[in-house]
Amino acid sequence: MILLVLGLFYSATFAFGANDATPISTEKNPKISFEPTEFDAGDISMADGKYIKNYKLTNDGQLDLVISAITTSCMCTDAVLKVDGRTSPEFGMHGYNGPTWSETISPGQSGELKVIFDPLAHGPDATGPIERFITIISNDPDNPTSRVKFSGNVIKGSTSNNDTSNTVFQWFIYIVIAAIIVYIVKVNFLKKNE
Repeated sequence: MILLVLGLFYSATFAFGANDATPISTEKNPKISFEPTEFDAGDISMADGKYIKNYKLTNDGQLDLVISAITTSCMCTDAVLKVDGRTSPEFGMHGYNGPTWSETISPGQSGELKVIFDPLAHGPDATGPIERFITIISNDPDNPTSRVKFSGNVIKGSTSNNDTSNTVFQWFIYIVIAAIIVYIVKVNFLKKNE
C-alpha cells in the first residue's frame, strides 16, 4: 500500500511538472550590477591618508531597485551611496545607527558607491595586504545580498615619492627662487654702496 501511494505521488509529480526547475525571471525584476566588482588599489600609503574608490552601481532591471542597507567588512572602511544628487549616510562595519534609510534606483539609473579606506585605522604598524568587502542589501530577487571587493597593500611611506619628476621639478623651483633672492640682494647691495 505504501509503495502504491509513493508510486502515485512520484507519477503525479512528473505529470504536473513540479520538478521543472524554473529560475526566477529577471525581466520584470530589479537587477543590481557594479562596475567594477573588484578593485586592487596596489600600494596604499599611510602617509597619503584615506584612499577613496568609486564603484558604479546600476539597476539593469525593469522595476525599481531598493537598497535597504550597506555594511563594510571592517571598521577601517566606510561607504556612501550617491544617487541623483542624494547622499546616503556613511555606512561602516556595523551599518548605520541612524533612522531607517533606503534608496530607490529607477530602471536604467546608476549611482555611485564611494568606498573610503583609512590605512591608519589599525595603527601605524598595520602594514601589508588588505581585503575588504562592501555588502549591499537590496530587493533584487536573484542577488539580494551583493558585494564589491576592495584590496591593496598598506605601506608606511608615501606613494607619491615614487614620482622622481615631481622631485626634480621642486628642486628646479628652489634653485630659481634662490637665484632671484641672490639677484635682489646683490642689486640692493650695489644701490646702497653707490
